[in-house]
Amino acid sequence: MKPLEQGVVTNIYTSPKTQVYKGDRLFTVARKVIMIGKNTKPLYSGLAREMTADIKHYRTAEEFKARLNNFIPLKDSIYYNRLWLEVLDLRTGIRIGEQFDGSLFVGSNSNTRLVPRKSLFEFNGRKYLFMEVETGLMTEEEAEILRPGSHFLEINAPAKETEDGKTTK
Repeated sequence: MKPLEQGVVTNIYTSPKTQVYKGDRLFTVARKVIMIGKNTKPLYSGLAREMTADIKHYRTAEEFKARLNNFIPLKDSIYYNRLWLEVLDLRTGIRIGEQFDGSLFVGSNSNTRLVPRKSLFEFNGRKYLFMEVETGLMTEEEAEILRPGSHFLEINAPAKETEDGKTTK
């Protein structure tokens, strides 16, 4: 027997040597498989629907392609999200409750420069590297610089305090 549509067989309603009649339900085929999870590393760039992901089965190392359908930021942190991923290449071997690891492709930009993220600081809602810059994708250690802005800051070093409590410039 063959189902009418491609998918993953999720339930089988018959057993061997059981008599079946026309119209009896034999099995259920899932046309779409949605995986629900959360990111394990902080995401410093914004997410968008339709981002692609590579997912690997935790035990068998079988790989799948997926697409981000939806996401919700978690209450306890702005860097972690609940993710809904639709598996694009349906195969057998996906079962409810199994564990998967994966990488979500956030994006890439051309004609940018990377700088250490610690070199950037924020003032009045803008990011500066001695001058205003527009940032692209960000990781925990680096940030993409897309283009410089028109504003700049004069940095005044704070006065240092010596051991005797006097301040020096």
